Amino acid sequence: MSRCGCSDHPEDCLCSLSAGVNAEVSGAGSSGDPFIFSGAPLIRDDLDAIQADTSIDIEGTLAWAADTQRVYQFDGSAWQLVWAISPPRCSLRKQADQSIPHNTPTMVTFGAEDADTDGMHSNAALTERITIQTAGVYDIGFAVLWAIGDDLDSYRAGRILLNGTAERLTRDNRMEMGVISCVNHGERSGIEFAQGDYIELEVQQTDGGAIDVLFEQNVGLRDGTRMWAVWRSAA
Repeated sequence: MSRCGCSDHPEDCLCSLSAGVNAEVSGAGSSGDPFIFSGAPLIRDDLDAIQADTSIDIEGTLAWAADTQRVYQFDGSAWQLVWAISPPRCSLRKQADQSIPHNTPTMVTFGAEDADTDGMHSNAALTERITIQTAGVYDIGFAVLWAIGDDLDSYRAGRILLNGTAERLTRDNRMEMGVISCVNHGERSGIEFAQGDYIELEVQQTDGGAIDVLFEQNVGLRDGTRMWAVWRSAA
């Protein structure tokens, strides 16, 4: 949980920064060098505006770019990404229900981004993928909200696959709860990815006919069907 109480999606929280709360943080910048700062960052529309404004080129100055949703620090000669505050992260959710055929492994597509700080997803093409742009160690996870089925003995399953292959990065989370709405959920921490690797959420069900994975909110699941990846550290 973040200290501000944003417990649902702490990876998206910038409350302490945008509110101007004074804070002192030590960690590593993009080069691995330590940094210390206090106070809230300047806010700019985009990274180009930060780099073009020479009046703020003061060593130690922090600035937040709205286009990348990341925090940068001026190191005396250039603006460097502050990894400890702004890790690459991508959190996707559906905007519409998706029909899943009987006993047919199917990739879930996503049409909305709660966060994408590193160009990891497209809403126009290959919408089922999160593609790693920055190599490193990541935490990944998913949640699938299923519609009510008809077959008491049917099952629902979900898993995250690597690079379009059969390699499963999360357990085959299977639930035999066919006649009620149910949720598949899976997470895994500390997976090393190379630049260009991608993950997809594959689902399967055996209800006898097509049923939907849902986008709507539900008790205990804030945003319906989702998938996410959050950078933890360099490899």
